[in-house]
Amino acid sequence: MKNDADSEIISYIDTFLTVRGLSQNTKKSYKEDLFLLKSFILSLNIDIYRLDKYHAELFIKHLMDEGLSKRSINRVLSSCRGFYKNAYRLKKIPVNPFSGIKNSNENYKLPVFLTKPEVDSFISKNNKSDSFTDIRNLSILTLLYSTGGRREEIQSIDVKDIDFLNSEILVKGKGNKERLLFITQEAETYLKKYINERNKIVVHSEALFINKRGYRLSLSSFNNIFNSFEKVSGIQKHVTPHTIRHSFATQLMDNGMDIRSLQELLGHSSISTTGIYTHLSLQNLKNIYSKSHPHA
Repeated sequence: MKNDADSEIISYIDTFLTVRGLSQNTKKSYKEDLFLLKSFILSLNIDIYRLDKYHAELFIKHLMDEGLSKRSINRVLSSCRGFYKNAYRLKKIPVNPFSGIKNSNENYKLPVFLTKPEVDSFISKNNKSDSFTDIRNLSILTLLYSTGGRREEIQSIDVKDIDFLNSEILVKGKGNKERLLFITQEAETYLKKYINERNKIVVHSEALFINKRGYRLSLSSFNNIFNSFEKVSGIQKHVTPHTIRHSFATQLMDNGMDIRSLQELLGHSSISTTGIYTHLSLQNLKNIYSKSHPHA
């Protein structure tokens, strides 16, 4: 039988919070915050004590979509933590679903990303020659943009991990968890060209991306490659492998991908981490509006 959310929230406020001696205004704020949660769980048709961490993260994402400030979201988080901490103390729940969700950093800056025309320009300007190094570097760039993979994931790929038949690459992400990256036709073309060149040198590693001596390319080499890309491109942004990952995610969000699917593609363990791209997408929309509206 479902617990009545209204009565559970009111009971919490009238008993536990009153015992703590909180003011009427403070208790009113708690009530407003918890009733935001109540409305959300009613939309999911779940019991207030059946909420798990996934639902809690979805709730935070919902608040972000509603346009609440980071300060307001952090206040709601605090109220929810307190409510479920009390429920845990009373043995109504086995675990507090909000305990592992961190506050938003109110001073957090949106990450740098490239627009689609900037990415196209970045690739074309770095398509310099048919040397082994340039072909390899361009393959790295297009693979990062194709997959949204992390630098460490791309660096760790072995040749055997690639499945050209299904356009997939098996990688190990954070926490040593395996996941699949998907390859676009453009990236596959560059990758096959690179592998053909790779096979012409003496190789001492199973690694996909190697240096001229045949050993796996280091993570610092990836950074150096992007430093050289940046000098050639002329784009007035600091571009790193993670910038390409941000660009991949932002453009998928702009093109209508739902946040749950994007979370899977990026390998995020928490959907709240993926939520930053809803803000990037909104910021991009605002920039377009400012440039397009005659009175903006």
